[in-house]
Amino acid sequence: MEDIKKITKIWASWDSDKIEDWLESMEAQGWQLVKIKYHGYRMHFKKGVPRKVRYCVDFQGKKDKAYEALCLEAGWKCELSANGWYIWSMPYTTERPAIYTDVDSLIDRNKRQIATLSVAMTAQIPIFIITLNNPIIHYTFILYALLFGLLFYGIVQLNKTNRKLRDRSEHVK
Repeated sequence: MEDIKKITKIWASWDSDKIEDWLESMEAQGWQLVKIKYHGYRMHFKKGVPRKVRYCVDFQGKKDKAYEALCLEAGWKCELSANGWYIWSMPYTTERPAIYTDVDSLIDRNKRQIATLSVAMTAQIPIFIITLNNPIIHYTFILYALLFGLLFYGIVQLNKTNRKLRDRSEHVK
């Protein structure tokens, strides 16, 4: 009988490197990814031989056929394509591959995420105000405040990451 493992893993866009590392560690333990469902939060694994597989989580904001073709041509396998998000994989033996080889592309990816989070955060403001001023649904104010705070936190984290990337890039030059 095949060993199958289904894991729900909650991850945030500003911590995509953590889910990449986790997926790679699962492969190193012999748990081979066979399917991703529910927008990247439900992973199905099959027990197999441990192997080195690089995973890259990327945000494009929309489905992009040219981008997909470029990655596929470079040898990446698309594990997930949903709502502008992609999860790519590539087996390797020695040098760990990367989709982004330059800092500017990583910063641009983060800027796309910042823009999306900013729109989502801005969309919460009218709802936030309505719930604040309406005693009947006043209790939902807390939920919107938490959502607003989470979106703001993501924007701050992505900006912090971009600053680190810029600093690292300037030290290399």
